[in-house]
Amino acid sequence: MNLFRDYLNNRSQYTVYNDFASSLEKIVCGVPQGSILGPILFLIYINDIVNCSDILKFVLFADDTNLYHSDSNWSRLVETLNAKLFKLSDWLKSNKLSLNVKKCNYILFGHKTVPLCDTELRVVLDNYTLDEVQRTKFLGIIIDSKLTWSSQVQYVSIKIMKGIGIMCKLRNVLPTSALLSLYYTLIYPYLTYCVIIWGCANVTTMHKLVILQKRAIRVVTRSPYRAASNPLFVRLRLLKAHDIYKQQLIIFMFKFIHFHLPVSTGSYFILNSSPVYHRRAENYFIVPSFRTIIREHSISAQGRGCGILFPAKFGVASLSVL
Repeated sequence: MNLFRDYLNNRSQYTVYNDFASSLEKIVCGVPQGSILGPILFLIYINDIVNCSDILKFVLFADDTNLYHSDSNWSRLVETLNAKLFKLSDWLKSNKLSLNVKKCNYILFGHKTVPLCDTELRVVLDNYTLDEVQRTKFLGIIIDSKLTWSSQVQYVSIKIMKGIGIMCKLRNVLPTSALLSLYYTLIYPYLTYCVIIWGCANVTTMHKLVILQKRAIRVVTRSPYRAASNPLFVRLRLLKAHDIYKQQLIIFMFKFIHFHLPVSTGSYFILNSSPVYHRRAENYFIVPSFRTIIREHSISAQGRGCGILFPAKFGVASLSVL
């Protein structure tokens, strides 16, 4: 405790503008910009922000805070949000934190449209009406209001096309091994990052990525534009886009069953309590009920049938891609 006290006390700062310097003033709150302890102290400082509400769900990542709430009634949803956002504003002011409300917005998830009579209802924070957006970027993933993932796939496609462009310029001067290394550097990371979230997009949406991946493989192997891609994937021992999604889902399920994931993921799946010596994944978990395609393609539904074989009593699991 004395270490933190000594680190924060007796600090001063001044401002320089056009070669004019202000007088020294003591710092009464905050930490030095760019310091090593700064991020840790900030996380400790805002750790109790979740106590603002016992209804809203908070997702915190560094200084990026997201709030979630669901309700079948749009009017009640907005009323609850405005009341809780008022409490959030009080918490920020009490802790001497400022919020740029112009950078805040909200997104409405769901397959139902908002009734016309409710379109005048506003989500307000600090007397500022927040803008509704149809898509938003969260930790590098673009989420749209209908969860079609079309914007995310488009974003990944643009990144991959740039990588293919670089590889095309170097295909005649680099060996295949170097081009393969470029594939793993410029293409593969975009195909794997959080793919268990957006890899469930429909076939039409994912088709562009499939075509681009095939093009990248033909560049690596210097194959003709219309060469069959299946032998090339086998030759390079690479997974196709959909198989990458399955692989990542399998790894996720393996970590889940061995308790290598955060506690919050425990609500994703419901385990079948009846003992069976050798149980397939689709029998190991209770199938969640779903009425929509979005729910059917969610992790909780897709994960149970991803091809993992489990012995009974939470024993050692073996992986097999079907």
